[in-house]
Amino acid sequence: MLQSYLKSERISNAFNFFDKFRNRRRLPRKLYNTMIVGLCKVEKVDFALEFIREMRNSGSFPSNQCYEETIKLLCQAKRFDVVINLINELEKGDFQFTSFIGNVLLFHSLRSRDLYDAWIRLRDTSNETSKYSLLGQLIGVFSGDVEVDQDIGNLDEVIEQCFPLDIYTYNILLMLLSKGGMDCAYELYNRMCRKGYKPNKWTLHVLIQGLQQCGRTAESRRLLEKLVWKQDMLVQMDACRMNEIWEGDGQWVGVFE
Repeated sequence: MLQSYLKSERISNAFNFFDKFRNRRRLPRKLYNTMIVGLCKVEKVDFALEFIREMRNSGSFPSNQCYEETIKLLCQAKRFDVVINLINELEKGDFQFTSFIGNVLLFHSLRSRDLYDAWIRLRDTSNETSKYSLLGQLIGVFSGDVEVDQDIGNLDEVIEQCFPLDIYTYNILLMLLSKGGMDCAYELYNRMCRKGYKPNKWTLHVLIQGLQQCGRTAESRRLLEKLVWKQDMLVQMDACRMNEIWEGDGQWVGVFE
């Protein structure tokens, strides 16, 4: 019932329904989580923040999805101060960052330096744990404010110390590397394939766009052609599935191998 109210954006009905349970007994964690995620889905992030605080004050901890949806919306609205305040709270609870949250933070760091500015301004670095300190450095690297004192092509190994990698992490990292030329991006792409990650349409778009921005237009055309045809097999472009290029025995083929 609560989900139905939220999906149809009948927010007052959702609040009234929630209050009936609040007045009867201690609210179950699942009900709080449903309310917070549902409010985020209809872009009522301020209400979601209120329920997160209420839930924390009651001694319960919101689900990962609650924080994922909330942080995503706040970043989209460029409310980075609120994001950093949430991260400060998460650090006190020894929260383990999910791939989703880590990717959102790195993606928005790549787009502007505003998130890193908020991090520097609002983070208490005196009591900062090593994982959070490293995340702050990564945000600085992606925003262009922190220089890397090691091989930038191995940044995926550094990121993995903060949160689990997935294909979207590699896509964002490819976006960063392609800004400085395509050699490091090629190397990362091939290493990603060897590790078993399957590129999706975003991956391929990043590579082709990177080549075009470097003035390597002919190479970008050849890459696109190679993606469409591999071993005389037409790759079916399905908007609902990842682009996949397979050898006859079913093995994944890295484009730049």
